[in-house]
Amino acid sequence: MDYLITDFGAVSDGQTVNTKAIQAALDKAGELGGRVIVPPGEWLCGTIYLRSHTELHLQRGAQLLGTNNPEDYPKDCPVEAGLVVSRRAFDRRMVYGCDVEDVAITGPGTIDGRGGCAHHKFPDKGHEGRPNNIQFVKCKGVTVRDVRLRHAGSWMQQYLCCEDVHLHGLRVWNHGNHTNDGLDIDGSKDVRVSDCDIDSHDDALVFKSTGPSPCENIMVTNCRLRSNCHGIKFGTESVGGFMNIQISNCVISPSRVPAPLVSHPEGRPVITGCALECTDGGVMRNINISNIIVEKVFTPIFVKLGNRHDRRVPDENFLGAGEIENIQISK
Repeated sequence: MDYLITDFGAVSDGQTVNTKAIQAALDKAGELGGRVIVPPGEWLCGTIYLRSHTELHLQRGAQLLGTNNPEDYPKDCPVEAGLVVSRRAFDRRMVYGCDVEDVAITGPGTIDGRGGCAHHKFPDKGHEGRPNNIQFVKCKGVTVRDVRLRHAGSWMQQYLCCEDVHLHGLRVWNHGNHTNDGLDIDGSKDVRVSDCDIDSHDDALVFKSTGPSPCENIMVTNCRLRSNCHGIKFGTESVGGFMNIQISNCVISPSRVPAPLVSHPEGRPVITGCALECTDGGVMRNINISNIIVEKVFTPIFVKLGNRHDRRVPDENFLGAGEIENIQISK
């Protein structure tokens, strides 16, 4: 069954904050399962919580816009749940799924976090007050398809400790703030990523393991990755490790928003095409990268095994060194 957000009081006037109205539609759809429809227009909102067996569908011309008030994004930190023990833990997000299953976000509309506004820029406070556009935590059966994603407060989208994730046809543009990654898969398994176009100020496609759960059983294919930093990156957080990951038929190139250097006034090359870094313990095993085109990069391939002693959560055990084995990179 479809649920139109305007039937729950949502107003597209550029001023009304529609968080409660959209949440009411999601809650209703969650009772028996259903699809929440965001029609054409500009719909301001803060954090909304997805429910099991629901689909958030953005019609063509629909723009879900983040408010510029940090208080519209309640804090909920994965560190406190024991999911994250390494460096980064984002505690604010715009579209949020936690402990839900059979859930989807579909397009062809837009989710725009408006992360470049002054209220979301706090470089002296790390990630405080800077929401992701999308975050899924401990979810099973996640689909995000054909959506346009723009301007997050920091990382665009994070899939943390999730299972059975399908990401297809995403158009990502993430510029205007700090640590603007395009896609972060963090300690998740059974993930499929295909036919995505990502342009990010920071890393484009990232595999992380910020806690004990590894990234495993992942396939990426047919993606265009543009970045001012790393095109494809493993790490740097690697607590649980990375296993059984295949990446094929991708193109890596500089961002269309150049980051000038003295030596490259037209815009710097991508720092690294494929960076495989295991520096917080964990095992990197059975990684297969093939048929990758890399354009204008400083370093096409970078592999690092290290022990950086970098912990942000107090009273955690020492991680030690990790392992890297069975890495294949080929045409």
